[in-house]
Amino acid sequence: MGYINQNANLVLLFLLVLSVTVLVGATVYYQGNFSSINEEYNHKLESLQKLEKELTQKSSVLNKTREELVLKSERESEFTEQFTEIRSQKEVLEGERSKLTSEKESLEGQLDAAQEGLRESQAELTHEKRRVAELQTLNAQLAVEVNYWKEQTASIRSQLNACQSEGS
Repeated sequence: MGYINQNANLVLLFLLVLSVTVLVGATVYYQGNFSSINEEYNHKLESLQKLEKELTQKSSVLNKTREELVLKSERESEFTEQFTEIRSQKEVLEGERSKLTSEKESLEGQLDAAQEGLRESQAELTHEKRRVAELQTLNAQLAVEVNYWKEQTASIRSQLNACQSEGS
């Protein structure tokens, strides 16, 4: 049994050395793999942090762009409202303009008619003034004639009275 114990101890020793060797080899192997995995992990972590920063920047830019888009939309809405309001004002003003244009044309027609009437009235007035001047001249001539005939009548009466006084 001594041989079996010695062989068993040797087998156990061999198994122990083999186990320790396998354990040391596995430890060295996994440590090497772990360090490369750890380096790769750190590299991926850095990349992930860079991507997170870029994502934060892009998100910030996107939010800013959204704000600008909302602002532009609001401005566009305001411009659209103003345009609509101005267009309606323009239509109202064009209507008023056409109304005023027709009133102007009507008033110009009335003015032309009034001016024509004024010219005719002035022509009639001028004609009547001439007629008045002619009649005044005729009146003055007739007044001279009347005075002449009054003088003649007075002279004939005085001659008649003288004749009647002589005859009586």
